[in-house]
Amino acid sequence: MEMHPPPKMLASLTMTILMMMMMATSVALASDATALGGQARALLVWKDSLDNQSQHTLRSRGNMSLPCNWRSIRCDTGVHPHQHRPTISGISQWGMRLRGTLESLDFSALRTLTCLDLSYNYLMGASHPAFRS
Repeated sequence: MEMHPPPKMLASLTMTILMMMMMATSVALASDATALGGQARALLVWKDSLDNQSQHTLRSRGNMSLPCNWRSIRCDTGVHPHQHRPTISGISQWGMRLRGTLESLDFSALRTLTCLDLSYNYLMGASHPAFRS
């Protein structure tokens, strides 16, 4: 004799699984939506730690909602099939004569960064271990 679970139990289990999937999806979407904002904040905090001339050089970084339009910033879209939100993938500030330190640059907010070029600047301090050769 084959035992089948009661229909109410199956319906309840199905609803629980669907709700868990929806919650996981909404957390992932919220996380991606705030990722670019967090990256922009990290770069603005670092910019504020640089000397006045460097801040003037990076003056395009004034609008938090448009970091992908900032000079020397490259963005790529996400890899999730249902979302194409941009994140910062490259920073190329080669020869911009920036002066300051790297201590206030929050590399943990820039996890999507695949290219970082700060050559020919006057930056001191340790960078994140992932960027050391």
